Amino acid sequence: MQTIKIFLASSGELKEEREQIGLFISQENKMLVKQDIFLELIVWEELLHSFRGERIQDFFNAEMLKCDIVLVLFYKKVGVFTEEEFKLAYKHLKEREKPKYLFVFFKNTDIPINEIDENVLKINKLKKDIDCYEQIYNTYENIDNFRTLDIA
Repeated sequence: MQTIKIFLASSGELKEEREQIGLFISQENKMLVKQDIFLELIVWEELLHSFRGERIQDFFNAEMLKCDIVLVLFYKKVGVFTEEEFKLAYKHLKEREKPKYLFVFFKNTDIPINEIDENVLKINKLKKDIDCYEQIYNTYENIDNFRTLDIA
């Protein structure tokens, strides 16, 4: 059985998306198991139970770098740790280490004018930075947009 490890990085504001992606991966596994493929989803909430050490983000980063695929989701803010995970995954990808694939998604919905703040502006800056990194990003509106990803 081939196991493909997928690390899902996002801030706390995207909890619903992480849960939906978990359900999607579970559904995919039902079909992929017939091909001897298993997708193992790694999310930070589950890693909390295994943490023993000084800085939890270092533990998350180490676990992420064991994964074949890293999915990074952003919405209205660039979480410090999510940004750290993205940059580290990108660096290792460029060095031809794990992860083998890096997918970056920005949630594309209307943001009420009274919620536009420096965090939202930082999202736009990050998109420009990603363009400079020669990394392609995608946008999504809901979980159905992830169903077109070919991760196996």
